Amino acid sequence: IEAVGSLDNLAGQTAKQFGTSYEEALKINSELVQTAALSDDIFVTTKALVEANNNLNAVLGTNRSINAESLITYTQLTKEAGYSVEAATTLYKLRQASGKTEKSLVYTYLGQVEALNAQNKLSINGKDLLNDISNVSKGILATYSKQPQKIAEAAFEAKKLGASLKEIEGIQNSLLDIES
Repeated sequence: IEAVGSLDNLAGQTAKQFGTSYEEALKINSELVQTAALSDDIFVTTKALVEANNNLNAVLGTNRSINAESLITYTQLTKEAGYSVEAATTLYKLRQASGKTEKSLVYTYLGQVEALNAQNKLSINGKDLLNDISNVSKGILATYSKQPQKIAEAAFEAKKLGASLKEIEGIQNSLLDIES
């Protein structure tokens, strides 16, 4: 009975998020029930997938069903690996722009940070840097969407200076304001 009540509540949330009927929300959520069952991952539950779908749609201003692979990766990043919702959402946006999967983007990004750490004899936390990208402007994301390693390099260099990428971007903008 509790599971039925939970599914009912999730369908209500989806209907509200999508601006659709309860019946249509049940159809959307039934697909997520199947995805969760097939995932073989205890963190990838129907509830987590519905939350991921609703979170992404809320941030993107859309009301559609996000593909299963993206929802699973989003859930794994936020529920298992402890990444912020914002970082997982930014990775989804980069996926849309670059055509690469979120997992591929994470591996590229973390691999670049690992290489930079070895090169510079440092141990800057790749997870912190990946969370940091969620705060950068849309302009930077658009500029480097096809080259995620460049975003990693920029975040790494900012961290070497003791700042975040957003702080460096703010300094750059203030310098540009002085010149004009």
